[in-house]
Amino acid sequence: MKKLRDYLPFVVLFLLPLLFYPVVDKSGWISSSDVHALLEFASSLLAITAGIMVLLHFFTTGRSFFLVISIGFVLIGTEEFVHAIFSFNRIWFEIHPHYILAILTTWLAGHFILLTSFFIALIFGEREIVAPKRRIYAIVYNSIGFICAAFVALLIFNSSFLPDFVQLGSITKKFIELSLSLLFFAAFIFYFRIYLKQQSRSPLLWSIIACIIFRILSHIFMLDTHTLYDSHWDVAHLLVFMSYFSPIFGVWGETIKLHKSSQVQLIELAKEMTERKLAEEELRASEERLRAIASNTPDHIIVQDNQLRYSFVVNPQLGLTEKDMLGKTDHDFLSKEEADNLSIIKTQLLKTGRPFHIETSLISLTGDPEFFDGTYVPKFDAQGNTDGLIGYFRNITKRKQVEEALKIKEALFRELFDNMKSGSTIFTVINDGSKGSDYIIKKINSIGLKMEGKELEEVVGKRFIDIRPTIDSYGLLPVMKKVWETGESASLPTRLYIDEHFSNYYENYIFKLPSGEIVTLYDDVTESKRAEVEIKNIKESLEILNHRLDEIRENERALISREIHDQLGQSLTALKIDLNWLRRQIAGDSKESAKVEGMIDLVTGTIRDVQRISFELRPAILDDLGLGAAVEWYCEEFANRTGLKLQIEIDDVQTESISKNLAIYRVLQESLTNIIRHADAKKVKVKLCKIKKDIVLLIQDNGIGISPDKISSSKSLGLMGMSERVKYSGGHMEITSPGKVGTIVKIYIPIK
Repeated sequence: MKKLRDYLPFVVLFLLPLLFYPVVDKSGWISSSDVHALLEFASSLLAITAGIMVLLHFFTTGRSFFLVISIGFVLIGTEEFVHAIFSFNRIWFEIHPHYILAILTTWLAGHFILLTSFFIALIFGEREIVAPKRRIYAIVYNSIGFICAAFVALLIFNSSFLPDFVQLGSITKKFIELSLSLLFFAAFIFYFRIYLKQQSRSPLLWSIIACIIFRILSHIFMLDTHTLYDSHWDVAHLLVFMSYFSPIFGVWGETIKLHKSSQVQLIELAKEMTERKLAEEELRASEERLRAIASNTPDHIIVQDNQLRYSFVVNPQLGLTEKDMLGKTDHDFLSKEEADNLSIIKTQLLKTGRPFHIETSLISLTGDPEFFDGTYVPKFDAQGNTDGLIGYFRNITKRKQVEEALKIKEALFRELFDNMKSGSTIFTVINDGSKGSDYIIKKINSIGLKMEGKELEEVVGKRFIDIRPTIDSYGLLPVMKKVWETGESASLPTRLYIDEHFSNYYENYIFKLPSGEIVTLYDDVTESKRAEVEIKNIKESLEILNHRLDEIRENERALISREIHDQLGQSLTALKIDLNWLRRQIAGDSKESAKVEGMIDLVTGTIRDVQRISFELRPAILDDLGLGAAVEWYCEEFANRTGLKLQIEIDDVQTESISKNLAIYRVLQESLTNIIRHADAKKVKVKLCKIKKDIVLLIQDNGIGISPDKISSSKSLGLMGMSERVKYSGGHMEITSPGKVGTIVKIYIPIK
């Protein structure tokens, strides 16, 4: 029902004139220019009167809304006056066609100016102008408005393109009238919404809405105007004339409303003054309580009068005393710059009566800066006038120092975070931390973004699972959850992460911040991992190739050994038999007999060399009598050839593989050769035995020993060859040099 009361007057005001539209449309009545001119003169006076009354209301309230509206009415009144002059045929010797176009144009210009003022008032109308400046604002803005109106009128009068736009009955004229009616309707919507939102309905706002409705109707009637002063023309201008009454009555209603409000305010003021007198008594009683309380607070409290002299001080700061401050101003003990800045703030507060919050730094008597945070509030006298101010301040120097230290730490952290070589992400944990959706990305450094191939806004704020879809199965989340629950740092060894975008190896280190966030540091080790695998494959290939070369070499040695033993050995034996026969045929004392004897000795030595070379290439005894016999024979042969003292402990043991037996034999050969070349030893111990499921060969000398660097050096090709032989046979080799005296070589090769 209340809404119906609000809507009904405007609906009736809008529809009632439209009921007469058919009558007006059928009427063939045409008035004279003189009648129209008188109507325009009356409209001009009403518009200017309405503008002046709204302007007076602006002087009362100070709202710029009413100033803008008043300018609009005054300006359209001026345009109406110009319009009337153009329409008054009696003052012109000749009615120029351009004057008729000027009449039409001033009609449109005046309406456009009024429409513009309505919208400007909506946008900037909330501002309040203080009383001393209201007259200046009114003069300046009205002057600007009159200048603009005069300029528009002059422009219209001298324009050469008016016929193309404003000719009655033209498409452009109708389009302009329709556009203005729609714009006025939009203004009606905005003002009506404001009117409905008001708890106390404004009569002046109601009257402005009524004026807008008349404007809409005037443009609707102007749509079908075909000639000057026809029925549509006159009704449209009559509606404009009527529209100026509503603002005049609206101002009267607003004045009555303000008068009633003032009476209520006077009653309330009387009550307030009575209550204030009672409050003053209470205030005097409470001042002593305030002083007692204030003296025990850590805050700095001051009271200053209108001349900014200190009249009350609690907990003086900056090394000052209460005596140093009472009766003085800031200029008496602060630097000029500090005192001037504070004076500006305090003077503004005394003028406006509004509290002012401030955070500032001041130099103490010791020359050190001290920081303060507080508020100045106005102090009022018994009449409610500002007669000073009260300041409540707290010394925040220590807090500032802590904040500055935190800023430095934050900057350092950010610099380290953004420039570390590893990717790093900070997570906020929700729920129980068992799923990728429980970890929200709070921060990520530049290396992490580079690994993800994303921009910062694509990552921050997202869930872990949104960035890494298969993270739940990767194995990292249990470690992160444990760190989150226990606070103990942990790591995840190198592991392969795979999804539709990534197939990479990562190393992860996880720790928890004091604030509760989880931090992960991670490195993409895909390249090194792949290189490691590739090196491993190459190494395995080289081991296989080396073993194959060893097999080929051993087979060639065996073949050469057999060829030397069978062919060369047999030939030398046959030659020796023939030489023995020849010696028997020659006289024993002759030169020839001595020569043959020498040849027999040479052939005998050559046969021994052939047997030795054949045995070293491939000891037949290894195949015929086994590993123990071959080791024992070689040791004795080596001792006889080199003169070293060998202690031999040989058990009758061997592996089940010829290749393993040969590997043990070759390690023995290489070890004894190294002793002769490098060890400078006098005594060597060789032991062959069985320990559990392994055949163990030990060679120990008393030479100069070998350094650990040489044992692991890539240049020790002999040792590397020995190690590879043993490794390929499924065993392992140990080389030690205890006490830097002598060397022990020990190999273990499985029997099977």
